Amino acid sequence: MTRSRTLTTAPAPSAWTVRPLPRPDARLTLVCFHAAASGAAMYRKWPARLPDSVDVVLVRMPGRESRLAEAPLVDFGDAVTALADSLADCFDRPYALFGHSMGAHLAFAVAASRLAVGLRAPEHIFVSGTRPPHLFRAPLAPDATSDELVAALAAMGGTDPTLLDNEEARRIILRSFTADLRICARLPVPDRPLACPLSVFGGEDDEIDRRELAEWSRWSSRSTRVRMFPGRHFFVNNESEDDVLRDIADTLDKHVGGAGR
Repeated sequence: MTRSRTLTTAPAPSAWTVRPLPRPDARLTLVCFHAAASGAAMYRKWPARLPDSVDVVLVRMPGRESRLAEAPLVDFGDAVTALADSLADCFDRPYALFGHSMGAHLAFAVAASRLAVGLRAPEHIFVSGTRPPHLFRAPLAPDATSDELVAALAAMGGTDPTLLDNEEARRIILRSFTADLRICARLPVPDRPLACPLSVFGGEDDEIDRRELAEWSRWSSRSTRVRMFPGRHFFVNNESEDDVLRDIADTLDKHVGGAGR
């Protein structure tokens, strides 16, 4: 990797999404929003492991993976506006949203922005690994030291330790993590609940407990259910990935009617 790449700020809308296994005839689209300091790769196994009736779209924010040459976003409102605009063609049929940690709040806010102007609501929203907006607190301040950032990533368990030991890889990861922490530092409390059902996922060994996760019910005027899975903060990619995918598939099956693998 080179350190001299020029930062740009005007990517094509297609840069925001990755479809590893396109399913144009699917009956429902699932859009997956990644966590802070992560990217679309955190869901790389999911498209092949979800039913054929579901077209899985992975969000890729600027400043990571194939978008390293772009300046990362640092404002929550700007991120939501950019995502809502760039993902518009993902919402032309029934759709659901999945977001983990920071991605959960972005997914929820994108849905809220669409409903606010009378556009199609998601069939379902999955929020994972995070407190609801009115209880949210970022894991670190954006001005945390490099050592503090590395320690936080190691504690959450979502980053390959060998990457954190590599100077160049660590620099790239910490750049995106710092930007994402700035996004999270200004996370607003929504104006009103959304008229769509929520599934709330948590890790049994994460610091966020079931009682806090249950507070997400404040933000849905429909049903809210909470499920805890074995594992730490990144249980969705590690200890409980199989169970998480099974839950998502079963839930989406109810929306598309008899989805098969």
